[in-house]
Amino acid sequence: ELKMIMNMPQITNHGLTPLETNDPPVRSKRFLLGFTLVEVMIVVVIFSIIFGVSFDVLLSGRRSFDASSIRYDIQTNAALGLNNMARELKNSASLYVDVDVGGDSVRFLVPVGYSQSGDIIWGADGETNHRIRYEVNGQNQLVRDRFDASDSIVNGTTRILANYVDDVDFDSQPNGLIMNITTSEQNKVTKEWLDENLSSTITFRN
Repeated sequence: ELKMIMNMPQITNHGLTPLETNDPPVRSKRFLLGFTLVEVMIVVVIFSIIFGVSFDVLLSGRRSFDASSIRYDIQTNAALGLNNMARELKNSASLYVDVDVGGDSVRFLVPVGYSQSGDIIWGADGETNHRIRYEVNGQNQLVRDRFDASDSIVNGTTRILANYVDDVDFDSQPNGLIMNITTSEQNKVTKEWLDENLSSTITFRN
């Protein structure tokens, strides 16, 4: 009997492991049906909120960057204008500085040499009796002009000292001058105007 059992043909599973079958995988009813409309709408709303928040953060960052950049530009221009004027004005003397009635411009002379007797010769850019003038033109530029002895602008001597300048004000002191400069620029994104005001006091050397 034992020999008969051993000779009986063995039943195989045709190359499949005990846990494997040829039946297709069973998928849940929920997977076969897909997402419901409500679920899709919820996902859309969530993504819309995330996108909106991200956009606001990016826009806020852009505005902050633009404002900082503009603020730096107008501060730099204001400081540049004051430094350029102070560098020449401090070499003048009260007797040779003339501030206009409104304080919007100033004309002055600086030393250009010495006479044989040792006296200072006054003028501008090496020319005797020439004057320098600072004022803001119609393009919001702080400009430097040179006038000759007949009080006419010398051609080719106009030089831009600073841009984005709205106003400049000069206030005479006993032996010096107080200068105020206001610069501004518009933020192209927010359309907001940013301005900066700087002041400097100089003392004449002569």
